[in-house]
Amino acid sequence: MGRIAVLSCSHYAWIESSRAMGENLAYAIGYGTEMHVHTPVDKKGLLACLNVANYAIIHTHGAPDRLIDQREDNSQKLITTVSGVKEFPEFPSLRLIIMTACSTAGGENDKNIACELSKHIAKDGLVIANRHVVYGANYDFGEKNGKLGWVAYRNGNLVLTEDKFPAYITMADGYNTFLNYSTVFD
Repeated sequence: MGRIAVLSCSHYAWIESSRAMGENLAYAIGYGTEMHVHTPVDKKGLLACLNVANYAIIHTHGAPDRLIDQREDNSQKLITTVSGVKEFPEFPSLRLIIMTACSTAGGENDKNIACELSKHIAKDGLVIANRHVVYGANYDFGEKNGKLGWVAYRNGNLVLTEDKFPAYITMADGYNTFLNYSTVFD
């Protein structure tokens, strides 16, 4: 069925919640789906993880222009930036990325990290990310006060706006959104 790469901060609490998120997505996808939790502490590690995945969850710290790791000592280190993602190759087997990293769809639509990642995955793929700071442990995620902010990008274009998503989504919601919109924009 496929392979899920859950990209987590390297702090143990993040790894534990990442495992639960990956299991939830694997359950939604169905029998035969393989899931692995990774801690890509830099751009090279992120590339390696995305290269072997059909589905990915990016569960790190984030901002519109970057992904950030949180280490065991609570220090934070840069994983990559929008400029770094622009250098990525294509990942034609990667069809869905769900980003719980904060604000990765924030800022200008065509200049955030979620939009840029969508240019490097399968042409019928989808990147789902939030414009705001995201809260959640391992089941559902959204802006603290229920403000709408989830959006989806395909090939560098905003294809699903905030009004198409609930305030909080689960991994199953992300996968079902992908299934429901996988051919709408072809």
